Amino acid sequence: MRLSYDVDDTPETIEQWIEGNVHLLPTPSAVAEGYRHLSRADEYLGYTYRRQYYTLWRYATAVMLLGVADAAGGKGIHTRIMPPERWQKMSTAKKQKAIRIITLNKIAGTMHIPQNTLRENYLDIISQLVEHDPATWVRELMFDADQLNFFLHDKARSQEIIKSLLSEEKAGKEQEKKSKKEKVQKPAQRELEEPCNPPEPEEKKLPPRSQSTLFDGF
Repeated sequence: MRLSYDVDDTPETIEQWIEGNVHLLPTPSAVAEGYRHLSRADEYLGYTYRRQYYTLWRYATAVMLLGVADAAGGKGIHTRIMPPERWQKMSTAKKQKAIRIITLNKIAGTMHIPQNTLRENYLDIISQLVEHDPATWVRELMFDADQLNFFLHDKARSQEIIKSLLSEEKAGKEQEKKSKKEKVQKPAQRELEEPCNPPEPEEKKLPPRSQSTLFDGF
């Protein structure tokens, strides 16, 4: 009880944690007794919001904690306590909704139609087109594995397609980089291979001769 007052969670959250793990009690009768106390605590939570009298939270917390502890008979639970299952379902549903919205936005933006129209009238057709040629759709719309799986409903196949396309893209980049490197090396290699011509010898210049005149004979 003291720990329940120290945490910041509301009694509804504590109830969900207990509800998600009460099936771990040692005997079926203990499980049934635990659910009975949880049901009674849930009634107090309902009275709290109906009457806006939050003092009833104390009664709800006491019933769910002490009642389930009494149902366990002092044996407790000797296993790992997991988060409530409903939280996992809500998290999965939220993630799937986000993937659906992002995927439909990509296609709707490409086709220039509203997302609602796409979902209601064209989703089945597009799903068949993606199923027929998933690689082209991944290249054109940059789908990831989750977005591709929205159409294929096969997680392993979606991951395999994305992995193969990434490998092809990586190989193409490496080849392009290699070709650029070869183009840079070829001119330098040609310069090294060209023979160096010896310098031409300089012509010796003769001293200038004086111009002869008619008076040279005298």
